[in-house]
Amino acid sequence: MRVWVLAHMADLENTFAPEDLVGFLYTLMRDHTVPGVVEKILQNHCHGDPIVHYSNKHLEGYARDVARRLMNPLPDASTTH
Repeated sequence: MRVWVLAHMADLENTFAPEDLVGFLYTLMRDHTVPGVVEKILQNHCHGDPIVHYSNKHLEGYARDVARRLMNPLPDASTTH
């Protein structure tokens, strides 16, 4: 999941609210991995090989679902009434 989302961060940046991505990355780095791992993935993708090889189709599907949800967040419940 981390690889796909971060590998496509530049594409996502212009399609949804930056706060959605900031919140996701903050929680990821605070609770699940260290910023150095995120930076290494980002650097490898941006300055190395930008192609991600999807060897696990189930994980790829989940990553695509997470990216879709980040790009199209549910409306705030307080604004739907």
